[in-house]
Amino acid sequence: NKWSSPVKLDPPVNTDFIEVHPSMTENGTLYFASTRGGASGKVGEGAIYSAVLTNGRYLEAKKLNGGINSGDAGDPAVSADESFIVFGSFKADGYGETDLYISFRLADNTWSEPKNLGKNINTIAHEVGPFLSHDGKYLFFHRREKWKDPAYSDIYWVSTDFLHRLK
Repeated sequence: NKWSSPVKLDPPVNTDFIEVHPSMTENGTLYFASTRGGASGKVGEGAIYSAVLTNGRYLEAKKLNGGINSGDAGDPAVSADESFIVFGSFKADGYGETDLYISFRLADNTWSEPKNLGKNINTIAHEVGPFLSHDGKYLFFHRREKWKDPAYSDIYWVSTDFLHRLK
């Protein structure tokens, strides 16, 4: 009934850059955000990476294909079966600051062009930190009205039923 001591993941997951917001699939593939290079490859820009677990070790961390990382992307929440990923990004088609987007896994194991989750989820504020419930039925996220003032922050949750209609 106790947690074990944390164990730091070795490279290729952890590097000298910032790695945050891990999300794991049922087969152990790890998705995370890192500042090791965004859409342009510029160090310091956020991008989403994945690393496959093989024989107890993570293989090379790979940046997800272009559409997902076409803006400053982060906060990945991948479904347990890896059929879709929800994430935060600054994109031109957004409603304000950071918006939440969804991308679906395609037959060739690449990701579809991201779709904005729409005005019922996204606002002029920052929508960040998406998280999927263990059973995949609910999406939780954080809305921050003023980025540097936590008094203007709230956590929301919605049914994931609408996500599948975006496919």
